[in-house]
This record gives sequence, C-alpha cells and structure tokens, in this order.
Amino acid sequence: MDTLEQNPVHKDDYHPDFLEPSPIQEEYAPVIFAQDSVSHVVSIDVLSGKEDRENVLQARKSGKGVLTAPFRLLKTNRLGVILTFAVYKRDLPPNAAHNERIQATDGYLGGVFDIESLVEKLLQQLASKQTILVNVLDTTNQSYPISMYGSNASNDGLEHVSHLNFGDPFRKHEMRCRFKQKPPWPWLAITTSIGILVIALLVGHIFHATVNRIAKVEDDCHKMMELKKQAEAADVAKSQFLATVSHEIRTPMNGVLGMLDMLMDTDLDVTQLDYVRTAQASGKALVALINEVLDQAKIESGKLELEEVQFDLRAILDDVLSLFSGKSQDKGVELAVYISDRVPDMLIGDPGRFRQIITNLMGNSIK
Repeated sequence: MDTLEQNPVHKDDYHPDFLEPSPIQEEYAPVIFAQDSVSHVVSIDVLSGKEDRENVLQARKSGKGVLTAPFRLLKTNRLGVILTFAVYKRDLPPNAAHNERIQATDGYLGGVFDIESLVEKLLQQLASKQTILVNVLDTTNQSYPISMYGSNASNDGLEHVSHLNFGDPFRKHEMRCRFKQKPPWPWLAITTSIGILVIALLVGHIFHATVNRIAKVEDDCHKMMELKKQAEAADVAKSQFLATVSHEIRTPMNGVLGMLDMLMDTDLDVTQLDYVRTAQASGKALVALINEVLDQAKIESGKLELEEVQFDLRAILDDVLSLFSGKSQDKGVELAVYISDRVPDMLIGDPGRFRQIITNLMGNSIK
C-alpha cells in the first residue's frame, strides 16, 4: 500500500447516505471487516460491482486466489488490483466440485495492492549504480496488454521479461526490466576476448610457420635423395670406366711381359739381362697398379675377394727391392730386407695384396 493510502479516511468523505444502494439480488457479500485505512468500505456489498462480483465468484469456485484486472484506486488514482481468496467452513478435497465449494463457502478474504508502491519498494531494495526502469503489464489479453506500472517509452536496449504470478491462474502478468542508461562496456570481457584472439593468431602463425618449415625440409630431403641417386649413378659409371680401361691396358702389358720373358731366354750379357729383368719388374709393377684399380672398382661394388694360395715371401720382397733400387740410389738411401729364420719359406695368403701393401709402404718411405 502506498503511504498516502495509510492515512485514515474520514467517514464524512464516504458517507453511506451519498452512496448508491446495492441492487436486489439472490446473495450479497458485505464487507464485515476492514483495516482503519479503508474503513470507508464497511457495509459495501462486494458483489455489487461487476469486476468484484466476477472475482469473488471465481475465487469460491476455483478455491484459489483470484486477481482483478488493474483499476484506478480511490484518492491516489494509481493502478491497483484486488486479490481475493474464498474461506470455506470445512476442509475440501482438492478435486471438490464447484457446487461443493459454493455450498462450503463461509466468506471471502481480499486485499488491495498498489502496484506502483510495490514495484518502487522492490526497486529500492535492488537499487544499484544503474537506474532500473520497470514496466508491469497485465497480459491476460495478449492483443491489448494493460500497463499497470511504468511508462510505455520505447526501448532500443536489452530488456528482460519475467512472468509474474499473483496467485490467480486465470490472469497473466509480466514484468519488463531495463537500464535507464546503456550498460557500460564490459571491459574485462573485451580484454579477455582480445587476448584470446591474439593468442589464437599467434598459435595460427606458429602452426603456419611449422607447416612451411616441414614442407621445406621435405623438399630438401627429396633434393638430397635425387643428388644421392645421381652420385651413386656417377660412381657406378666411374667404376665401370676404370674396370674397362684397366682391362684394356692390362691386355697389352701382358704381351709386353711375355715378350720380355722370351727375350730373357736369348743370349744376353749380364748388363742386358739386368735391363730386361728391370723392365720385366716395372711391367709387373704396372700390371699390379692396374690390378689395384680393378680392386678399387671391386671394393666399391662390394665384390673384392682375397686369394688363399702359397707364395714365397722372400721372392716377393726381392722383387719389390729391385723395383725401388733405382729411386733409392738416386736419393742415397740403402734398402735391405731382414726376414727371421722362424718365418717359413712358403706362406698361404694373397700374394698380390701383400705385394701391393709392401710396394705402397716402400714407395711412401722413399718419397
């Protein structure tokens, strides 16, 4: 109730002599009790008014609270409603028929509510930095809602609509709330959103750079594989070339060595025989060099095999000494071979590989 309604009303303001009598009807619902602030309603028949009558009859028939449509209150001229409950003589079952409820009705209990005062007090309790604008509407008739509280000013901002229940299931009410000023910018949400966006962009950039790096590494790997194949092909070609050339050179050298062997069987003096032997040793060294080239080609192809035959170690060393005797004399180096008596005359192995190793060592030593 509004504070203005709490002030006592003088009886002279609503003297019964100046009021219209209730029409003749089958039943009446006189007010037998009222608070002091509305004592002027004493002896008024509630069933005499159309809205009050429908309210009372609906309350006793349904057994629930019933609200009237909004109407202007006396004196304050504000919108208000009346909530009416039926009072029964005995307890009734929930599924009692309408006639049973009408017969058991003993009276009515009602209250007048000032909608504007109720909403203003509620807003005072919810007061904050923002001013809240509230509209309370009776939406029983959706086509023509009745404004019970607040202005009908248009609103372009966010509006929250809540359904209200005053206890009457047959009437519908709703409350629409909005801020008078536009709500402030949610800086925390904006900052958080910007931070998330920046993080997402950074992650996307890192992911993009990683993908590009992986693609570049894959391209480099493919190029390296192609270069490796080309190098392997070139190496095979080189090995084939060395093998072919070595075979072509070794064939005439074998002929030269054969002719030297035949020349040694002729009548030669000591000097000529020494020259022939030296030429024969040089030819054999050249053949050994050619064999090394062939062995290198075999090593690269993984087909090198070692022989296991008997050979004279002392004869091979004598041949190597005779091969380098000229170079050693030119440099003033004396060559000598010492072989222990415990070394047998014949050994089993690869004489060509042994000769090759000793020849390389002596050649490097003389150089």
